[in-house]
Amino acid sequence: MPIRKFYGESSNHKIHFLYTTKPTRSPKAGERALGQFILPPFQRASVWTEEQKRSLIESIYLGLPIGSIVWNRTMLNEETDEWLLDGQQRVTAILDYMDNKISVNGWFHKDLPHNEKVHFERMNIPVIMTEIKSVEECMDIYRRLAYGGTNHTPEDFPGLEM
Repeated sequence: MPIRKFYGESSNHKIHFLYTTKPTRSPKAGERALGQFILPPFQRASVWTEEQKRSLIESIYLGLPIGSIVWNRTMLNEETDEWLLDGQQRVTAILDYMDNKISVNGWFHKDLPHNEKVHFERMNIPVIMTEIKSVEECMDIYRRLAYGGTNHTPEDFPGLEM
């Protein structure tokens, strides 16, 4: 059996939490704020295209699972506290939509009927909270989550354009 790297506690947060809450501390050198979270220095920049962001927002509206975000909250060790270890691209897409930087099916968030805005903002996003105190352990978890998969190739989908 592998040695447990960390313990995580799963919960759901409403999407409006991502938009209305700020980090409890200021980012330090190399870090960046993203809504409620602090991005660690080893995280890459936002790379999703507008189409990928739109697809995520549509998936949320359709009720499809979008995966958990992994948020490190140590409260005792400021160095890794508030770090978002997984989910930057998804959180960025949601914040861009709520900031009216992208439209989905021709609709900006600000132009939605009130009940649709409220419906979207009340949708749940799964969150796994960790309490990792070591930068090295945070980097290890980040690498496992960000680089664990194998990219698809056109050969995986014969007869379809990718």
